[in-house]
Amino acid sequence: MHPRTLLCGMLLILSSCKVLAQDVPPTQAEPAAQTAPAPSAEPSEPTAQPDPLLTTPRAAVLTFVESMKSFAQTRDRDDLDLALRTLAVSDGTTGAGLEEASQLYAVLLRLGDLTLVPEALPDSLPADQTTYQLYPANSPFLRVNLTGYRDVQRLAPDSSIELSLNERGEWRFSQATLSEIGQMLAAVESIAIRGGSEEVLTPAQWIRRHMVPPALKEGRLLKIEYWQWIAIAVVLLAGFLLDWFVRLALGTLAKIAFKTKGTTPDPKIVRNAVRPFGLFASALVFYFGVDYIGLPAAFVFIARVAVTVFLVLAAVQAALRLVDLLADLLQRRAVESESKLDDVLVPLFRKVAKVIVFIMAVISIAEYFELPYLPLLSGLGIGGLAFAFAAKDTIENFFGSIAVIADRPFEVGDWVVIGDAEGTVESLGIRSTRIRTFYNSQITVPNSELVRARVDNYGRRNLRRYKTMLNLAYSTPPARIEAFCEGIRELVRQHPYTHKASYHVWLNEFGPHSLDVLVYMFFQTPDWATELRERHRFILDVLRLASAMGVEFAFPTQTLHLRQPSEDLPEASPLDEQPDSESGSRSAGSELARELVAGMEWKGDKPGAVRFEPPKPREG
Repeated sequence: MHPRTLLCGMLLILSSCKVLAQDVPPTQAEPAAQTAPAPSAEPSEPTAQPDPLLTTPRAAVLTFVESMKSFAQTRDRDDLDLALRTLAVSDGTTGAGLEEASQLYAVLLRLGDLTLVPEALPDSLPADQTTYQLYPANSPFLRVNLTGYRDVQRLAPDSSIELSLNERGEWRFSQATLSEIGQMLAAVESIAIRGGSEEVLTPAQWIRRHMVPPALKEGRLLKIEYWQWIAIAVVLLAGFLLDWFVRLALGTLAKIAFKTKGTTPDPKIVRNAVRPFGLFASALVFYFGVDYIGLPAAFVFIARVAVTVFLVLAAVQAALRLVDLLADLLQRRAVESESKLDDVLVPLFRKVAKVIVFIMAVISIAEYFELPYLPLLSGLGIGGLAFAFAAKDTIENFFGSIAVIADRPFEVGDWVVIGDAEGTVESLGIRSTRIRTFYNSQITVPNSELVRARVDNYGRRNLRRYKTMLNLAYSTPPARIEAFCEGIRELVRQHPYTHKASYHVWLNEFGPHSLDVLVYMFFQTPDWATELRERHRFILDVLRLASAMGVEFAFPTQTLHLRQPSEDLPEASPLDEQPDSESGSRSAGSELARELVAGMEWKGDKPGAVRFEPPKPREG
């Protein structure tokens, strides 16, 4: 399975889990982010003491009103967090929590004098009462418009502001109230605010108040006002336009960069490289654009989850593209450099960087969906022994790769023999090393085996040996053999890739069908392909030399000779005139040998050791 497909599946599962968690009643799933500054027990403990600021409806309303009033003046985040603790929402710190808190505060400002409302609430309620209606449905309230006209109005029959009691004994504004608060604000928005209190306007509310015509605020579709649908279309259009612009700009810059280097890039490769950056830019527009629309809480949550998943996927893909681009740049420099260590490190860097990107993406998703990944990491410490045994091979391979990089028994491109595997090193990874054999198959060797394996690295050879036997016909005269051997030595001295300090060309053996001349030499070439080419040239020159000297190569044949009685006897030899005795024959053989070597150059002085002299310049 592709890593990106796996990540997409994880994101969908996590988003589903968060949606299911949101469907749990507020009394059973309290927000993890709503932490009280007053000392209290953890919310997850059913026996924990209730927050003193939320023990009665009066205390809860007073806490909310005073905190929002202070936040409207100072914009202190602590005041907002304290106000959000009185709301029964799942996300109490950002997004829908702030939007609902500002709308609830605006409605309370218009329904009555907030300095008197908390005082009119009871100090205690019956033990079996779990809800309290601050403003019941169809309840009357005093309406004062901007002209000073006073009139008694009533709430809609299905609208009410109520507080509910949770399992911890804390009173909070109910989920039902918060889900309808936007419609309640639209109904009472024309009422003037008394007492000189200041509203807390979110960006969406400011846009709605100062920039949206009244006609677009009156109609609704799926509980969303008309101007919000227009704002959604504008945000989507802005995201698509920014996506197009970013891709166009980056693609143009990439083409200019390639053109300055004298190369023409593949348009498809350029499009694939810049596309994630355009998607990431559009995801940012969608993510921040939600704050300026003011959608209901349910829609905000769905939009935030979808946009966050889209943003993370775009960021991961963009980060992977950056890693690929950086690795390609480093790979080009590695090819130009003389050292081969960077040829190993660049692919390793690419893989490690991608693993880090995926880890950071998973951690970011876990933090957003409030998944407890830290206890999981702590559990790895407790079960570290079992984990170590389970990941034994993986850990061995990882440290094996480090040992290979540190010791450098081979490099990418070397011809190696590791056990039964022989071929050219293609890549060195975190877990294994891949070898391309000479019959074009690929062998994967775990790095843990390389630490103990015997590595025969043909790529580290300074010299490449060449040894052969030249089979000359028995009819070849000795003088011609001597000249032929010296001619081969001169070829060794003249060829550009032959090692001049050590070579041997001698008549070496009497073979069963030939006189065998040993040719033992070395080629000094950078790779195997060059060695094959130079060996080819050298052998052709030897054939040309043999043809010019009239030297004939022997074939592995056998001749059966049957003597007939009528055939002549062999010619008489001077040795036949010697006495037929052992001592006489020895004397004749010694005398003949002395006559043969009497004129040799080495007869006068004892020749020294073999010396390999540099090529002599040609005359003329």
